[in-house]
Amino acid sequence: MKRIVLVSLILGVFILPLHVSAASQIKLKYIGTIYTDAAGIALRHPAGVTISGKSLLIADSGGKRILSYSYQGGAVRPDKVIPLPDMFPLMVQQAENGDFYVLDGRARQIYLLGTSGNIKGKFTPKGMPDNKRMVPRSIRLLTDGSLLVLDIFSERVLIFDSSGNFQRQLPFPAPYGAFSDMTSDKQGTIYLLDSVKAIVYSAATGATEFSPLTAGMKEKMNFPTSLVADNNGHLYLLDKYGSGLAILGIDGSFIGRKLSMGWKDSQLYYPSQISLNEKGDLFIADTENHRIQQFNISE
Repeated sequence: MKRIVLVSLILGVFILPLHVSAASQIKLKYIGTIYTDAAGIALRHPAGVTISGKSLLIADSGGKRILSYSYQGGAVRPDKVIPLPDMFPLMVQQAENGDFYVLDGRARQIYLLGTSGNIKGKFTPKGMPDNKRMVPRSIRLLTDGSLLVLDIFSERVLIFDSSGNFQRQLPFPAPYGAFSDMTSDKQGTIYLLDSVKAIVYSAATGATEFSPLTAGMKEKMNFPTSLVADNNGHLYLLDKYGSGLAILGIDGSFIGRKLSMGWKDSQLYYPSQISLNEKGDLFIADTENHRIQQFNISE
């Protein structure tokens, strides 16, 4: 029996208690782990994972491929493998029309792939207000089809519509350490993560700049590299070097921390990305353990 059977997600029966304030009793339940594709080929340093609708996507960076799975009722089943021999895929997002946006860590470019995995070409922004070079560090598709791009070269977050037309930009707040990710909540607020200083910034809908949501949190986390927002007023920060998960209130208050470094189920070893859906299904790209882990969040 192939190890992918684990992906049908042997339901975990234990719940991991979180050290939290009385204001928010959050529970994190381990569900299962993905180690291989349907053919039994092991994941290699997967850096990206995205859960969206009925699809789970994995950027299997070391394997130079994208893995697509169907996801329904808590079960994950292999769908397709998209080889990308000339890329080092770091992140993958899927548009409503089925096309894929892939962030290539080697070329620092965003590529568009068709539904079958055929490369359509590079993402070419339309209507840009300047000729500045764009070097993406992170990408994020929103529910309305908008695309967020974290441009570390020109120090800004760019917002495009579903057709790739420029909508607006938010400059990086200064001074800063190094920005690694951004996300948005259901109200349209954009959150920006400074990994070096462990600071989260926010910009509400219509804002022209970011404001600090938190002070520096280095005493609580080492090097957070990925964040997501849920629908219940929480932010989840994945601490790469600290191999853990930090949880904040939407007001920036620190609630607690979960998970630890290791190789067993529900432990992490230099994870890279986190993804969360509206049902509380949480996936973590556990990069140096060469696997994807699934949890469920409840209160």
